Amino acid sequence: MAGGIDRVVADINDRLASDIEDSGRFVTLFYAELDAGGRQLQWVRAGHEPAQLYDSGADKFEELGGKGMPLGVFRSVDFEKQQRPLAGGQIIMIGTDGIWETRNEQGQMFGKDRLKRLVRALADRPAREMILAVFEAVAGFRGSLRQEDDITLVAVKVPTVSQPPG
Repeated sequence: MAGGIDRVVADINDRLASDIEDSGRFVTLFYAELDAGGRQLQWVRAGHEPAQLYDSGADKFEELGGKGMPLGVFRSVDFEKQQRPLAGGQIIMIGTDGIWETRNEQGQMFGKDRLKRLVRALADRPAREMILAVFEAVAGFRGSLRQEDDITLVAVKVPTVSQPPG
């Protein structure tokens, strides 16, 4: 599709809305493009929870937000492209609310703060290991309860200058 990522998401929305707009259904999306060589991140948020950017050097989290309605609700919606520079060692985490809304047997939620503590503790590990460790932590927290919601997590580690992209 031609155009920037905001236009691509708007086109996808129009096509999806023509199929589902009267059904009451919708889809959330966090769409991102990473230019590892140019150290730039662009994203469009369409009703999905904001991604988190963790800067391990500064030990700081930043929410990658922006306006954006879920896909398929209405046609002809404008989506807002966001952009920011990246630095080596930063970690982008895109997840579904099934992670932080998971409850344990005492009714407590896993929560975003617990997820951030895990990311901080696992920041030096490969992205795949981070994801698996988060899944294990959520399962351990939940205990014998059934998982009520889907759990999806994407982790992207921005390579340092000495690391090859990938």
